[in-house]
Amino acid sequence: MGGIFGILNLDGQPVAREHSEVMHASVVCGGPDGSSIRRNENASGGHLLLCNTFEARHENLSHQHPASEGVFTANARIDHREEGMADR
Repeated sequence: MGGIFGILNLDGQPVAREHSEVMHASVVCGGPDGSSIRRNENASGGHLLLCNTFEARHENLSHQHPASEGVFTANARIDHREEGMADR
């Protein structure tokens, strides 16, 4: 992953679409291999993809739990990923 960005309005007010677009545009050079933005009522965030491993080409970095409004993304390194995927 190349980077993440986001905004959360703790007062419950909606995030203006323009604010998400400005954040995305300001960091777009950090993710030449793709990007996405997700929004819900009072939060907006996204990621920029930088493919630096073979596996990275197939990543979908923003994940939304099907039973909730929550979205998770991270800029992280996972060591021993083969061991962690063995249970799937």
